[in-house]
Amino acid sequence: MSYLLSIIIPTKNRYQYLQECLLSLRKLDPRRVEIIVQDNSDDTSSFKDFLNNLEAPNIRYYHQDGFLSQTDNSDLAVSHASGEYCCFIGDDDSVSSLILPVVELLKTENIPACVCDVATFYWPDVVFEGAKRAPLSFNKTKPYIINLRSEKVLKEVLSYGIQDIKYLARVYHGIISRNVLSSVKELCGSYFPGPSPDMANAVSCTSIIPSYYYVHLPLIISGYSYKSAGGMGLRGAHKGSLKVSEQLPTNVEDGWDEKIPKLWLEYTMWPQSGLSALQAIGTANLEKMNYNAMYAKIYLRYPEYRDDVRSFCKTFGSKLLLLKEIIRFGIRWTKERLSLKIRMLNKTQYINRNQMSLIQAKDIVDTCYDSLDLNNLKE
Repeated sequence: MSYLLSIIIPTKNRYQYLQECLLSLRKLDPRRVEIIVQDNSDDTSSFKDFLNNLEAPNIRYYHQDGFLSQTDNSDLAVSHASGEYCCFIGDDDSVSSLILPVVELLKTENIPACVCDVATFYWPDVVFEGAKRAPLSFNKTKPYIINLRSEKVLKEVLSYGIQDIKYLARVYHGIISRNVLSSVKELCGSYFPGPSPDMANAVSCTSIIPSYYYVHLPLIISGYSYKSAGGMGLRGAHKGSLKVSEQLPTNVEDGWDEKIPKLWLEYTMWPQSGLSALQAIGTANLEKMNYNAMYAKIYLRYPEYRDDVRSFCKTFGSKLLLLKEIIRFGIRWTKERLSLKIRMLNKTQYINRNQMSLIQAKDIVDTCYDSLDLNNLKE
């Protein structure tokens, strides 16, 4: 059967989230959408019973015994996809029903990829380091579609030390043609040529296409659960030595960039993954990497690792550059906080529904855009 879209979900020992994720996707047209589940769980018996009862012929389930790194499990998941376009989500995420009309638009206009906004959903088991947040929020400002130039986006990302993934073309929380993914695999030997699959894929995909769309609509419901990397970040637990994470390849330190601290932080894993991808692609963008921006983010967010940062900034000149980036990020953070307060007026938040399910979150997002005409959104 020929599918327009493959929704790809790798998972391991997280069936309490995966089952609701799959239930939330049942309304998508099974003739046009296939769902790939790549499972590396230890005990599959309970989930197989669930899957048999679900009776969803468009769900293609694969299980692999033994230890797989996050990258290996992700590679296997994408290798099973047969759709013309692919979208990779976590097992605690979902997608809006708008995703199919957007993919149809991409196909009609021969656009290789698009990135989009997300609706943020906090599962009831999330633990917050600070104040508790509303279970669901998404931006309801006027929707629009614009064209992004890959070279410009990559230049901006490198200038900030590869600390932002939002506007990079990618399969994770994005939509991309399977032909682009196949090209990445052929060039790099993996769809995810770096220790953090999301950023490795994003940098490599963006590097090989000239342009793509940004869609200002919440096509993805991004779930934060207790066991996810996002959930760990919310409670301050996503940090430590490279050796503490079972998600990483056992040889993760091989080829590690000598200018990046060997720490398991989002601020180090993303730049290492992005640079690994650029090396695999063979682009000339490596020299544009701003390491001081990376050091500044670590210095500001993780005081316990400031000595690690200082070990890379020993000269007077490097200390000045670090200070410059700290000030730049401080100004940017202040502007973003002010902008966020303004945007909050245009956001819908469901504060009093503490036991909201992922299915309910998806239904709320879908209802808000029932009558939207995508052809009127292009600027």
